[in-house]
Amino acid sequence: MVKCHINGLPLHFVFDTGASSVSLSQVEASFMVKNGYLSKKDVIGNQYFLDAAGNVNVGTEINLRKVDFGGLTLSNVRASVVSNQKAPLLLGQSVLNRLGKIEIDNGAQLMRVTYEK
Repeated sequence: MVKCHINGLPLHFVFDTGASSVSLSQVEASFMVKNGYLSKKDVIGNQYFLDAAGNVNVGTEINLRKVDFGGLTLSNVRASVVSNQKAPLLLGQSVLNRLGKIEIDNGAQLMRVTYEK
């Protein structure tokens, strides 16, 4: 689990190297819209994606203006909103591919990121 702030809202994400993008459920996205963390300007449009079970689903692609975690700040990160209300929050490749070296120490439950602009 990775603690992040998305447009200022604190959330915990599953670090998922297999996910193509950051993924939010409809529950989190609705909360973010209702409370001003997302606006209509952040919605990019519909997208198709493949879930872990191999099913093709339709979701909404959004822009996260600011993603903060571990002392790093990324701007304008693409994310998917899935209609499954129980879907986990996933920190995927739309964030990870913008980073440098990532080291995971499972024993210490620590992730080290060497950020390269």
